Amino acid sequence: AVVLAVLLMLRFQPQLLDPSTAQLMRGLIPAAIILFVVGLVDDLIGLTGVYKLVGQVLSVSILVAGGFEFEVLSILGFEIALGSLSVPFTMFFCLGAINAFNLIDGADGLASAVGAIVFATLGTVAAVLGESSAALVCFTFSGALMAFLCFNAPPARIYLGDTGSMLIGLVVAAVAVHCTIKEQAGFALLVPVAICAIPIIDAGAAMIRRITTGQSVFSPDRGHLHHSLLLRGWSVARTVAAIAVLTTITCGGALASFFTGKDYYALAAGAGVFAAMAAARVFGHVEVAL
Repeated sequence: AVVLAVLLMLRFQPQLLDPSTAQLMRGLIPAAIILFVVGLVDDLIGLTGVYKLVGQVLSVSILVAGGFEFEVLSILGFEIALGSLSVPFTMFFCLGAINAFNLIDGADGLASAVGAIVFATLGTVAAVLGESSAALVCFTFSGALMAFLCFNAPPARIYLGDTGSMLIGLVVAAVAVHCTIKEQAGFALLVPVAICAIPIIDAGAAMIRRITTGQSVFSPDRGHLHHSLLLRGWSVARTVAAIAVLTTITCGGALASFFTGKDYYALAAGAGVFAAMAAARVFGHVEVAL
């Protein structure tokens, strides 16, 4: 659906075929194809965590080789030149996004709903920056996921699988990196982090649980945010709606930071959501204790 929408738009809006679009597609398309194949094999046959990680690294490596990499970061007004750390940091960022969305896909409609909100927010950022091709990809992806929710909302009839959830993370990371390549100022790292705060918090908590308890980082568990809400007696629909609201809050903070140039809004939104959940013992309090 995304590919068809993008091709139609490029057909009727040829002015979008600029060097920026070519660079985006040249890096994203081969990386997405590889990750799509890895996810499809995992969904149909099954792959161990190590083999899946190898496929993810290969996909991200191709993306970075296509010119997608951070050079300067801006955090709370301080700019940090990455230098030789540019490539490893970019790969870490992309792998984190891929696995964050992969891990949150544990309830009907959850990754689709969160992904639709994230893409709509990131598309707004790209459009304001003048990155029309990146905005086009984001808005079409958001629309495709919202339409997919007709079949994926609880009770789901069709699932994203690793094929879909990992692809969401890859495209989010690719667009975030792409939007910084031609910017003169350092990339405001807290903006995409706040946009993806809920998947990042959930994935980060999972890593803390597994490492501190001596488990493999690839081992599944039932300590994710959606599991915590379901164990409190919430329905799947109510759980998905609540997490979508939390995502909207963090995305709102990210947009506030983007338009004002002040990182504090993004930081407050992400940290505030996590602190509120941990204080209410809804999620995160166990990881804080560990």
